[in-house]
This record gives sequence, structure tokens and C-alpha cells, in this order.
Amino acid sequence: MNQAKIYSTSLTEYIDSPTITSGGAIILCRDGHARMQVNFNHWDLSKGEVITIFPGEGLQLHDATSDFCVDVLGYSNSMLREASLQLEHAVYSFLRTDRKCSDPEVVKNVVESMFTYISFYLSNPVYEETDHIVLLMLKSFFLGIYEHIRNNPQEQMEEIGSQRTNELFNAFMAILEKDYKHSRDVNYYASKLCITRKYLGIIISRKTGITAKHVIDEYVIMQLKLNLRTSHASIKQIAAEYNFSDASFFIRYFRHATGSTPAEFRRLHKV
Repeated sequence: MNQAKIYSTSLTEYIDSPTITSGGAIILCRDGHARMQVNFNHWDLSKGEVITIFPGEGLQLHDATSDFCVDVLGYSNSMLREASLQLEHAVYSFLRTDRKCSDPEVVKNVVESMFTYISFYLSNPVYEETDHIVLLMLKSFFLGIYEHIRNNPQEQMEEIGSQRTNELFNAFMAILEKDYKHSRDVNYYASKLCITRKYLGIIISRKTGITAKHVIDEYVIMQLKLNLRTSHASIKQIAAEYNFSDASFFIRYFRHATGSTPAEFRRLHKV
């Protein structure tokens, strides 16, 4: 079974609230315009621009025009792991910060060509090595876009605050993505960054307009929703996995944030 697919969409499932992506995606805007929120950072995406989304990131769509449409190359988490085996971690850290490419020459000659190339193999069942082909193309894409953006600096993300603020915020998000099941305490993340809780709060507020606790809880809730939609684990098992003291506390926490219990959410949204 292929671990990648290409499809056209308006991404309407990401309009109402932030949603964790179960896989990764290379998104090519074919028409219109939208403002995309990726892990509490905002990006403007217009026709002819491409943006990279990694597995486990929070995505939400804002202010999408009625004609907004994108082509998506979606790939699995395991495929990303395989593609990254021989690539430096710095490549992915860099692309998480500068993840958009607007250069028309690169989009036309690299991204559109890649979509056409992969679509050909995915649409022909006679080919049995499509996953391997996509792996090689992903590795080539990551390296190529990394080299292009690194050597052609431009205004990418809407930067708020100093370079130090942005570095600390990105470091905070990296720790949160790794440790969200372990802790929901602001002090925990501040200590990991070797800064005070107050300073972390100031950084998060400057970048997002909300509190550090709100960011942590919103990210955890996004992950919990994904878990409830896609896994068969019991409520008690999920509570233990996310380090809640018991299932009752987990239920109260989830209901306070969403207005429904985990069981009610799963019943309505189970994949």
C-alpha cells in the first residue's frame, strides 16, 4: 500500500480549529489565497507558492478566498523517517522555520515537475517501487528547498520580536512536540530552556498573543483529538499515555477545553 498520495483540495477541514496533521505534506497553491497557521506561526500562501508541513504539526486555515485550491503531496510519518536517515537534522530544523518557497522558477521546474513525476507512478499500479521512488524524491526536495532558501534569504514568516525571541519560541515548540505527553506544566518547559516561567510567558505572548499555558493545552488537545479519532486505545489507556493522574481528570480536562467528553468526541469524529 502506497505511503504517499497526491490530491487537490481546498483544505476546508482545517478552517474551524487547529488540527494536528497525522502525516506530512508538501502543499502547492494552485489558486486563491489563504493565511495558514502552523504551530502558532502564520504564513500567507498565494497562487504559485509552496509550503512544507511535517507530521505532527498543528495546522489551521484563516481568511481563505472562495477560489483557494491546493495540490497536496501527502506522505506518512514513517516515510519521513526513512527519507531523513541520511540528512542532517539541521535541514529539518531550518525548514520548520523557513518552510515556504515563492520563487516561480523553483516552483515550476522543481515542485510542479515533482508532482507530475510522482503522480505518474502513483496512478499506474504496474509499478511496485512507488514508495521508494517517493522517498528519493522527498529527500531530493528537502535538500533542494533547503539549499534554495538558505542561499536566497527573503521575508518568509511573519516575524514578531527579536531573533532571540524567535529562537526561543522555536526551541519551545520543538520541546513541546517531543514532551507534550509528559508534561503540561509551563515550569517544565521553562526549565528545559533554562529561562524563567515569566520570561517564557513573555516570549509566547509576543509570538502568539496568548499565554504559554494556553499554547501547551491547545497543542495537547490537538494531539488528543487526533488520538481519539485514529486509535483504538481506551479512555483509561489514553489518560495513562498522556500522564493524567486518572481517567476522570483526563475527561474533565478534555471537556473543559472542547465542551464534550473524550467518548462523545470519538463517537462523532472516529475515522
